Amino acid sequence: MSLQNLTLRSLWKTASLYTRANVDWVFALKTLSSTVLCLSVGIIFWTKFHTIDRRGTRSLSDLPGPKGIPILGNALQIPPKGPWIKFTEWAAQYGDIYYLNIMGRQVVVLNSAHVAHDVLHKRGTNNADRPGMALVRDHGGWGFNLTLDPYGEDFHVKRRFINQTFNPTATKKHLSLMYTNLRLFMQSLLRDPTKFHSYHKM
Repeated sequence: MSLQNLTLRSLWKTASLYTRANVDWVFALKTLSSTVLCLSVGIIFWTKFHTIDRRGTRSLSDLPGPKGIPILGNALQIPPKGPWIKFTEWAAQYGDIYYLNIMGRQVVVLNSAHVAHDVLHKRGTNNADRPGMALVRDHGGWGFNLTLDPYGEDFHVKRRFINQTFNPTATKKHLSLMYTNLRLFMQSLLRDPTKFHSYHKM
């Protein structure tokens, strides 16, 4: 084997080792970066929810309720089917008013008509606000929906308009319009029943 071939072979091995070492370093750095990123995100979320829990539960700390797990709270304890059954079980254990933490969101459950009327009607001024649902309200096209509005002047204006327009006396004026749209709805439904969801938005 010539000296030239040996030199080329040696250079090739050195280059291969160098490349492999670089690849290993790059892989190690990527793995380390991913680990650090995951840990950072985890710490941020834990701090956020822990802070919310500590700040927010000062006024709710006296309320009983099932104990949850960190970050998720009671989310995994609520069954997707028939959640009211679980709520009734908790009501028997904790009373008609109890507290849940669902992924950092504080929820107070009112489990009887009497308690709901007392809290939402008699003391409605203190408890009439809605949770912030910007994704649904502002970006999901549901900004018109009164039930998603935060409590304030805009809410009062919309509610006043609805009360004036849809009270029993006022609705009699809309009967002809309602019948016309009902006929259109039924005709569209007979023509193509598969588009039911688009028809009822008319």
